[in-house]
Amino acid sequence: MGQFTKMINRLLDKGSKENAQAVLNELMKEAEKWRPPNYAAEMKRRRDYYEGKQGAWLRDALARRYPSTYNEMSQIALNYARLIADVDACVYDHRPNRELWVGSDPVEDTPESREYQRITIDAALNVTLAEGERRLMLMNTMFLHVRYNFNRGYPMVELFYPQDVWVIPDPDNPTSIEDSYAVIARTVNRGGLTTPDDSFVVYYREVRPGSEGKDYGPWLCEGIDSDGGRTEIFPENLVPYGVLPFIVWRNGIADGTIYRDADNDLLDTIDAINVNFTNIAYVLDMQAHSMLAYEGDSRENIVGGPGKIISFAPGENLSVLDFDPKLKEMEMVNNNLIKTLASTRRQSPEAYSIEQKSPESGVARQIQNMPYLKALKERQYYAAQMESDLFPLFCRVSNAYTDGVTIDPDYYDMRWTAGDEPSFEEPIAKTTRILMALDSGLISRQRAAFEMGYYESEDEAARAMQLEVDATTTAIEANAISISERLQLATGS
Repeated sequence: MGQFTKMINRLLDKGSKENAQAVLNELMKEAEKWRPPNYAAEMKRRRDYYEGKQGAWLRDALARRYPSTYNEMSQIALNYARLIADVDACVYDHRPNRELWVGSDPVEDTPESREYQRITIDAALNVTLAEGERRLMLMNTMFLHVRYNFNRGYPMVELFYPQDVWVIPDPDNPTSIEDSYAVIARTVNRGGLTTPDDSFVVYYREVRPGSEGKDYGPWLCEGIDSDGGRTEIFPENLVPYGVLPFIVWRNGIADGTIYRDADNDLLDTIDAINVNFTNIAYVLDMQAHSMLAYEGDSRENIVGGPGKIISFAPGENLSVLDFDPKLKEMEMVNNNLIKTLASTRRQSPEAYSIEQKSPESGVARQIQNMPYLKALKERQYYAAQMESDLFPLFCRVSNAYTDGVTIDPDYYDMRWTAGDEPSFEEPIAKTTRILMALDSGLISRQRAAFEMGYYESEDEAARAMQLEVDATTTAIEANAISISERLQLATGS
């Protein structure tokens, strides 16, 4: 902590560009100690694959597999990384629900609840987090940064790849970004994309020994370029909302640091799949058609075809070469590899495959997708953790700049509920099954209404049906009273 305090003091002392550049380098060097080995290179490769820029990596894989012929191959680089991320990301496929609560009571319709709904909708939170989850499936760690959109009047979430964020954590709690000493994020250079220098936003605070542990100063922030140039982001460099505007989203349990180091073999498997596809195309070009072989003294312009006669001199011969490249077997090997990859990632074997299967019953599909459903439950848990961290930050950034209603995250809680789980049963088959069970007396009317999706629970269905019964009874009683009164008037009694 003493060395870190010296670095921060040098940053606070301002000074020359060389001083800022040296401090930035020291901070990043310190942060690198908390990253897994070769982490940045691995994450950059994953981003390239996700964004469809895997050609150079695939060319190296082809060169290793086929050193003599890879330059003659037409490279086939299918974006399996994007497909895998899209299939594996499942939490935000089913729209979650966010509600404000105070203690054990939900907040129904108040200015605060309406304002929270407004800022989450305007910020397209579900859309942004759905993309964040897709990237998370490959990266296993994503950073979320919240800033205020002054043009639109609401906070917004920005996604940062993990190789672009350096964290100096508290050694006593190295998996917590909230307790960290400094966070450095690489951003687009203020001089443009072609500017040779990198730009960074540096969040830092003073940390000193205190009577009860550590004393933390307020969060400060400024922009520093790799050449030492400095930019003021907030007045006096003081973060106006008082908290670090970064949270971390992990796909799994932390591995002793902020960053999760997992799935390092996935891209090699994707390379193997694309190398196999490239080889199949190459074999198709080279061997999937017949070739003429000439034997004899060399001569040119041997042309055959309908109505043509080819004459042979003594010692000459012309033969047809037919190859058997085993294309079906090669395709089968690759398809099995794709199915096995899906199974190892807790998906049904056909999840990443383009092969069409014959229709299956809902029960069969349910059983086949059991690993996926288990993975979905875990990912919902990690998403709920992330949303719990995001809520107070989102509110504080909004409160710092809005002219309207503020939301006190210390007073309100946010209850996050995952969306409905996927159904693997055909709607007609499901309706038939429920009605047959109801007619046979196997389930109640309340249970049938709940399974049909009319109510959120059996209790809600029971309450609704009771209200309907009460309303009907009241109507019958009112009608009976009306008839009785008319009879009395008619008879004069």
